[in-house]
Amino acid sequence: MLAAEDIAGVDEGASTEEDTLSPVVAVEPEPPQADAEAGAYSFVRDAVPSEVASRPALYWLGVCSACVLLVLLGLQVVVNQRNRLAANWPESRPGLLALCQPLGCTIDPLQEIESIVIDSSTLSSLQNGEAYRLSLVLKNQARVDLAMPAIEFVLTDSDEQAVSKRVLSPVELGAASRVLFAGREWATSVDLRVTDKAGKARVVGYRLLAFYP
Repeated sequence: MLAAEDIAGVDEGASTEEDTLSPVVAVEPEPPQADAEAGAYSFVRDAVPSEVASRPALYWLGVCSACVLLVLLGLQVVVNQRNRLAANWPESRPGLLALCQPLGCTIDPLQEIESIVIDSSTLSSLQNGEAYRLSLVLKNQARVDLAMPAIEFVLTDSDEQAVSKRVLSPVELGAASRVLFAGREWATSVDLRVTDKAGKARVVGYRLLAFYP
């Protein structure tokens, strides 16, 4: 009987120990990180040489583009200042003419009205006041040849208000040249007729203005 109880006790204890054991969970091994990282690094290593190799080409492309833009900007400045360049450096005129030929531009006398002065002028009556003779002297104070200006001729009354106004072109002034030479004077005279008889009676003076139309 004792032996039977001992065996039974042992069996009961063994079954209890088996019931309290935790179940075994299978853990899968993690994939190796070294291979993934090596793959990423190999991609970077493959990409870097091509990027570095393309930098010189991009650099020289930028340099060439900048040079082209500078040349175009320089040509634009030359075209815009062609009259001044031709006046100050006459030896550049053939090259400027060659540059203007495909562009359709022309080389004209330089316009610098601040360097042209009316040195003297007189107004005399003709034909009993039916007409006037205007005589004037233009002077070019610049060191280069300048374009011949037009003259605004205004007859004024006692209040210096305009009675009659007329613009005289270089051709009407009798200019044989489009150019007023550097440091030179040019004298001319022109006869003018006043058609406004009512206004003619109020004329007591005049004023002149040289300008470029």
